[in-house]
Amino acid sequence: MGWKYPLLLWLTALPLLLAAAFLALHLPYLPASLDDLDSINFALGLRHFDVARHQPHPPGYPLFILAGKAVHHFVPAEASALSLLSIVAGALGVLTLFAPTMPAVFLGSFALTIVWALWAGSELMRGKASK
Repeated sequence: MGWKYPLLLWLTALPLLLAAAFLALHLPYLPASLDDLDSINFALGLRHFDVARHQPHPPGYPLFILAGKAVHHFVPAEASALSLLSIVAGALGVLTLFAPTMPAVFLGSFALTIVWALWAGSELMRGKASK
């Protein structure tokens, strides 16, 4: 017996498939080291959160650091822990693009707010556009 509502099946399966593809394409490329000053400051923020000492730089991203500390308990390398957190937040963001319910939208919005690269990238592009 076939699925009675094929559109509902696609609306359910497509976000999960896209999120799984996002994870599969990003997980093999976790960085082995920290590549710039910002990533070093974020790693220092996992060890000791102090915005005055730029660990990480202002505004400090307290939710991202808090989530990073939770991941860091399971992943020993700071670079891998922060990257894994960003990848999972990105996958949650993919899921919320298709989410028909408000709790999932709230969860994705929260995930996007703690992804510092999203903020940093938008500031970088804004600066380039104004020149």
